[in-house]
Amino acid sequence: MLKKIGYTLLALSGWWMLACSDPEAAQQKAWDGVMVVHDEIMPWMGEMNRITQDLKGKVADPSLSVEVASQIQTAVEDLDAADAAMWRWMNRLRTMDELRATETHEAIMAYLAAEKQSIDELKMQMQSGMDAGKALLASFSGDENQKQ
Repeated sequence: MLKKIGYTLLALSGWWMLACSDPEAAQQKAWDGVMVVHDEIMPWMGEMNRITQDLKGKVADPSLSVEVASQIQTAVEDLDAADAAMWRWMNRLRTMDELRATETHEAIMAYLAAEKQSIDELKMQMQSGMDAGKALLASFSGDENQKQ
C-alpha cells in the first residue's frame, strides 16, 4: 500500500513539474499514460472470453472431480469479474473535455493518477485470470495426450 502511494506521489510530483510550464500538456501526458495501458489490455477481452468459454465447456464433463470442477468454476468467476471490472472502468472513465470543463488542473491530475493506478490493477487482475485459466486448460491438454 505504501509503495502504491509512493508511486502515485512520484507520478504526481513529475506531472506537477510539467504542469507549471503547460498544464494541458501535463494533463495530456497523464491521459496518454492511462490510455497506453488501456490499449494494451483491451484486446485481452476477446482472449478472456475465449478462455472462459473453453473452461465452461470443460466444467460440463461429468467425469471431473469435484476439486477440478471447483477450480474451473473459480477461474470462470475470476475471468467474469475481470471482464465486468474492465467494462465498469471504461464506462465510468471521464473524457478530457469533460474534466477540463468541470475540474481544476490539480483535480484533473489527481483523477488521472488514480485512473492510472486503477487500470494498472485491472491489468494485473486480467492477466492473473487469464494465466489461471490457461493453466487449467493446459492441464486438460496434458491429460488428453497421456490417454492417447
